Amino acid sequence: AINQGTRHLRTLDGLVIVAPNQEQVFKNLVPPERVHLIPHGVDTQFFHPRESAPERKKQCLFVGSHLRDFQMLRQVLQGLSSRDPDVSFAVLTQQEHFRHFSGLRQVSLFSAITEEQLLHLYASSSLLLLPLIDATANNTMLEAMACGRPVVASDAGGIRMYGQAGGAVFVPRGDAE
Repeated sequence: AINQGTRHLRTLDGLVIVAPNQEQVFKNLVPPERVHLIPHGVDTQFFHPRESAPERKKQCLFVGSHLRDFQMLRQVLQGLSSRDPDVSFAVLTQQEHFRHFSGLRQVSLFSAITEEQLLHLYASSSLLLLPLIDATANNTMLEAMACGRPVVASDAGGIRMYGQAGGAVFVPRGDAE
């Protein structure tokens, strides 16, 4: 059903989507032959494996805020900490989300860092934790994988397409265990 808010889409010569979960929505709004799935990418000249930063054994990295499942992340951090006190966590997010981590051990909080500092976090972490509420493409996942880091992510939205070649493990949305 075309409504006033989407009527203008019919005039487009083409529409690019970045994940398969967007396909049905847009093919119902514009002629299907005008909808093109083009995967999102990252600059692999900048995001690539680094030798310079020594990897911290058992450091899990979390990056971002948009559509992140902070409740699930807190449960994961609590569970991992109770199973292995040597596990540490680097959390890069907006300061307004720091409250989700109060009282947790082995958590280092970061906000508003440089790209070089971000590269250092990717290089020095063992893996990326990415609990999601929903997603299409996800820069954080692509950056971590380009830096040679495996990803554990929620199976949300269209994110599975980006890890199908390997390097990612998907868990059910909201399943901290």
